[in-house]
Amino acid sequence: MSGTCILRRWLLMAVGSVALAGTVSGGEFANPHLCQKGQQLLLYFRTIYGKQILAGYNVYPHTPDDYQQTGRHAAIWGRDIQWLKDVDEVIAHVQRHGYILTLHWHWFFGGDSAWTRERKTPVVLDQLLKPGTPEHDTLMRELSKTADVLEKLQQAGIVVLWRPLHEIDGGWFWWTDLQHPENTAELWRVMFRYFTEERKLNNLIWVYSAGVGDLKKKPPEWRRRFYPGDQYVDIAGIDIYGVDPQQDETPYWDYFRAMEEICPGKMLALCECDAIPNPDKMAAGKTPCWLYALPWWGCPHPRRSVDWARFTMGHPQVITLDELPLFDDASYVAELGILVPPTTVVRGFQTPCRSSRASSLAEVARWISFNSWWTTRSSLRYATPREISRGPGLATCTAHSS
Repeated sequence: MSGTCILRRWLLMAVGSVALAGTVSGGEFANPHLCQKGQQLLLYFRTIYGKQILAGYNVYPHTPDDYQQTGRHAAIWGRDIQWLKDVDEVIAHVQRHGYILTLHWHWFFGGDSAWTRERKTPVVLDQLLKPGTPEHDTLMRELSKTADVLEKLQQAGIVVLWRPLHEIDGGWFWWTDLQHPENTAELWRVMFRYFTEERKLNNLIWVYSAGVGDLKKKPPEWRRRFYPGDQYVDIAGIDIYGVDPQQDETPYWDYFRAMEEICPGKMLALCECDAIPNPDKMAAGKTPCWLYALPWWGCPHPRRSVDWARFTMGHPQVITLDELPLFDDASYVAELGILVPPTTVVRGFQTPCRSSRASSLAEVARWISFNSWWTTRSSLRYATPREISRGPGLATCTAHSS
């Protein structure tokens, strides 16, 4: 084989959209008025849960582009609404690539820090939750501004895995009331009711996220006091750091079972982590198969090597962007990453490659690769994006040397 290539999105004209149309009873969703695309997404999650894991990617300046290292885009991209400067740019990016968007919120309440230790003014949740207080007025004003952003995403037809008050029981963010956890749970419910009932944000899938910590010091029965209730949550999960993703088994099971106690019956995600856990162990049942895993770090990083990122992102247990079904009729630009350069380098070569409607561009790309028509960067460490222009039954693949 003269070159190894990886296609990052199915050809819509070739394979069409996945048949996930239809709805189920509203009682199965936290928001009974969840939009149809959101319902389809949750139904898809239920079909893969416990069988495969979705690959995630955290978008921050400190996270180098995974695609440049692995040739693969994650299925889920995470962003922080606190620092979401241009929502229109995010909308365009999601619509271009077709990934699943998840948003968390390092909430700088009152213009102060999200981190308790860095705040100049402590937040007293008792006052925050009491209508008529200045704190409550600020709360509702800031929720309104955030709802404005989420509303723009809704108008663009984008479903959001909404993960507010993340690491809810950790204690390092102002929203965690360690003395009266029920206040934190009520804050979640206030947000939920305002977003769903008053602002009619029907594009949100609600993700509850616990924080890493000693399960002996913070046992499930104590953590459960932060939980707002099943009717306010679609997906639950936990952020886990400091675990060896290649070798560890017991820590993953301990946290997974703890979350099962806290949120029984909910699909469980690894909302943040150092790296995707060992997919071989998940496939063998030696570790739990989470719904998704979202590494906080890009690669290369001391906690996430390029080799491990490539291994996990290329594993059949792990679902990447190209393997997602199409949930709508949008058109996506496919990207192709080649990790091993062909033996024959042809610069600027372009060829039309016909593909039957029953096949995907991945098959076309493999055929091209076998025929040594692609070039790549000189360093094997990087993969190069490829523009794919599409027409009915026709894939035009253009290679550019770099």
